[in-house]
Amino acid sequence: MNLKNKFFLIIFILFIGFILWSNQSHASNTNTNDYSIDIPSTYEVTITSNTLEAESYDGQNMIMIQSTNGVGGYPISQSYIDLMIQSFQDTLGGNFTLIESKLIEQSGCKGMDLKYCQIESNIYIYVNLYQFISDNNSYMVMIMSLNKSYLTSSEKNSIINSFRIKDTVNSSIGIPFSDVPSNSWYYNAVKYTYEKNMIKGTNEYTFSPDEKLTRAMLVTILHRMEGSPYVAGTSKFPDVKDTNEYYYVAVKWAAKNNIVSGYNNGNFGPNDPITREQLAVILNKYCRYKGKYKAKVGDLTKFKDGDKVSSNAIWEMRWAVGSGVITGTGQNTLNPQGTATRAEVAAMLHKYSINIK
Repeated sequence: MNLKNKFFLIIFILFIGFILWSNQSHASNTNTNDYSIDIPSTYEVTITSNTLEAESYDGQNMIMIQSTNGVGGYPISQSYIDLMIQSFQDTLGGNFTLIESKLIEQSGCKGMDLKYCQIESNIYIYVNLYQFISDNNSYMVMIMSLNKSYLTSSEKNSIINSFRIKDTVNSSIGIPFSDVPSNSWYYNAVKYTYEKNMIKGTNEYTFSPDEKLTRAMLVTILHRMEGSPYVAGTSKFPDVKDTNEYYYVAVKWAAKNNIVSGYNNGNFGPNDPITREQLAVILNKYCRYKGKYKAKVGDLTKFKDGDKVSSNAIWEMRWAVGSGVITGTGQNTLNPQGTATRAEVAAMLHKYSINIK
């Protein structure tokens, strides 16, 4: 049986529709303008303008890559599996029956695992599907085989691990955030803080760089940077009493180590957007906690709004400017009372990490 004739052509039609063949080879490395992947020389590779199809000589295994302009597509989740199953079933009709489905993950990329059975011939088809997000495209990478063990084989794993998107972070097989273009001013900061496990995305595929960061979120980031140590006892803040809140232990840890002290009314304000000067104050105290504090006196007068810094944050802002943690905005301002976005926090944490030794 040729797997392509029994199953792949149907899937091919489902995802691709009518396309024009442009190239065919047996090369072990496929290097396109957008991505590269290592495919064994025992596969026949066919490339179109937006699709790669590679089939093993014995017709048992197939690899497909489809590129879609932009970063559309669905995050791979249970709802994505349900959608794909329905699409497969509508196309395949009664010839194939779904036997198993589950979410999988490989090298930091989520995917889905499907098992079909062709009723008449009692032949099983095994499918792994991954979705990679880049700055310019989204990619569906599908591995199909008649042999279940192929999906966990070293050959299949090496193929997936070799997949590299050229406009994103190679170490994560494509930075997962579709809203962090490589030409953005915050790209390097987001990349650094993501790879160092400082700041996670708002979901699997978005970083939300323009969203405001709350005081609880910042404390949680610092707590995570310290390995998320447990702190016994109860919170001293009246507005931080729910032990089920994600930030509860982090706030206790930060208060115990004098990294945060709260407002004059005794509250912490966990859900308040953090201001840029508050961020400077907390980073200054965190620096002291780490034993890395060195007196640095930056000149606030060189900024248009340097005189707008609150009296209780002047020294910390001067330290942040002098240490290179804060460099100001593009308008030569500090914007001290302005709320810090997730991108700005990533940038400040990045600068803190590389400047504070």
